Amino acid sequence: MEIKNIAIYVRNSTNEERQNPETQIKPLKEKCDREKWTYTIFQEFASGSKESRPELDKMLSRVRKNEFDAVLVWRLDRLGRSLKHLLQLIEEFKNKNESSLV
Repeated sequence: MEIKNIAIYVRNSTNEERQNPETQIKPLKEKCDREKWTYTIFQEFASGSKESRPELDKMLSRVRKNEFDAVLVWRLDRLGRSLKHLLQLIEEFKNKNESSLV
């Protein structure tokens, strides 16, 4: 599968200076630019365990509609609400031929 369109997911626990979102966004955008991938950034400020993560939900909805070839995250702990949720997402991505976790 050729990767062309990426969903970038960025989550910061707080919007304080020490949690600057560019720490995550910059290297992910640079990777996409190097690979000549198009991308959409889904960014939110939420604690990892917070159930309400609208940007994650929006991204997952679009991933499930096959709008993206892959999901790109800075670190896996940025993605899942819990270890169980992260493992469920990885399994879902693994089982989809159209999407992958980069």
